[in-house]
Amino acid sequence: MEKKGIILIVDDNKNNQEMYRICLEPENYKIYFADNGDQGLKLTRQVKPDLILSDIMMPIMDGYQMIEKLKTDPDVQDIPIFVLTTVINIVDVVKAFQLGASDVLKKPFHVAEFVARVNAMVKHKKAQDAYKTSY
Repeated sequence: MEKKGIILIVDDNKNNQEMYRICLEPENYKIYFADNGDQGLKLTRQVKPDLILSDIMMPIMDGYQMIEKLKTDPDVQDIPIFVLTTVINIVDVVKAFQLGASDVLKKPFHVAEFVARVNAMVKHKKAQDAYKTSY
């Protein structure tokens, strides 16, 4: 069976990585993992995911820095970034969106909402890609 899409999960917490994998594997995604923003940047350029799920607070390079770098790189700037974080207030939400995040969700979250948002973002990205290649 063909995979529905490619998702890159950028989070330094192995328990979070495993939880996301458990939520998304039944949806038939190819999943890659990175432990910080620097690894996330490198993997994004290698695998060109359809969606990036990212934490904010991580060692080496945080999620904000990674988003900023990705959104200034023409090769990957169109990849949607879904921020999942426990550290959230209106300032964090606004900053994530200003840097280019597509969506923000506070942890803990309801699995059905999380999966629905992921599916919607991947579907939208695939439609954009199909439109671009048709012209």
